[in-house]
Amino acid sequence: MTQVAARGGLARTTVHMAFNGDGVPSAATVASLARVLKLDQEDLLRMRAAVLAE
Repeated sequence: MTQVAARGGLARTTVHMAFNGDGVPSAATVASLARVLKLDQEDLLRMRAAVLAE
């Protein structure tokens, strides 16, 4: 998690919270994680929006 945080310019606690389901990460956090993990940013942002709509 430390490497992911460093590569994404995020705090370790932010990454930890995002992966452990402690709330819904911000769109900026999702975008940073998607970039670092080479995942589709739009898919992750859609999932985030769906969670917020619940």
